[in-house]
Amino acid sequence: MNQNVAAVQEHVRMQNTNANGAGRFTLYNDGSTNYSTFTKYGSTYPGGYAGVPTLYPFANLLAFGNNGITTGDGMGRFLISSGGNIGISLFKSGVSKLKFHADFTSENVGIGGSSVPVARVHLNNTDGANMDMMLSNNTTGHAATDGFAIIQTGNEINLNQREAAALRFSTSNTEQLRIASNGNIGIGTNAPSTKLDVNGQVRIQGGNPGLGKVLVSDANGLASWQTPASGSSGTLNQSYNSGGPGSGRIITADSGAVLIQGEDGFQVTGNFDLVSCYH
Repeated sequence: MNQNVAAVQEHVRMQNTNANGAGRFTLYNDGSTNYSTFTKYGSTYPGGYAGVPTLYPFANLLAFGNNGITTGDGMGRFLISSGGNIGISLFKSGVSKLKFHADFTSENVGIGGSSVPVARVHLNNTDGANMDMMLSNNTTGHAATDGFAIIQTGNEINLNQREAAALRFSTSNTEQLRIASNGNIGIGTNAPSTKLDVNGQVRIQGGNPGLGKVLVSDANGLASWQTPASGSSGTLNQSYNSGGPGSGRIITADSGAVLIQGEDGFQVTGNFDLVSCYH
């Protein structure tokens, strides 16, 4: 509907002639400063509210304003201000319960604050250093200690599983890593029994790795790859006497023969006990 007329022009009328009906509701242009004016039962509410303000002044559903509204006004559940701003369910104090900022060029949507959103969904807290987002359902409950929360405190991020249950990480619809409720971390297993429980091969590239090296820890638990000690001059002396000389030392071959060869043959200093002999 479009009329460029300065005089009073009625644009919309809704009327119920039943004695028990809602009566008449009219939207018209008064030709001066109030571009939208409502009348109800003959009473005029310039730039007013859709509803029954005389009966329920704070329960109006829709409010329009040419010059805006003040904090003392009965606030509409859905407000379109003169500047084109839209508020949903405003408090009487004038602070909105839900505030959106949309950038229609980038299609970004912001919640909170007044800055231009820079991501598809941008949550911003201009009232303090903390920002959080919470997920809950009818199983977890919806108290402040329930569900799952992503919390930003200053520059730090906290992923908080508030329930006594695991925090799981998945790719390709398959769980890859789990932090159990007791803090144990499992990779490739959904039942970690130690602080780090890995089901699969582990590759450690730090600490100077090399072929045949073994992983050795220092007194502080810092591990590095070391070349294992070998026997002196290719004999069993160093390995046999590791920890000091002693008696009753046994060299056992789990399978196959023990071959001792050399130019000098087999020499024994001291007693020699041959338990059994095979030919």
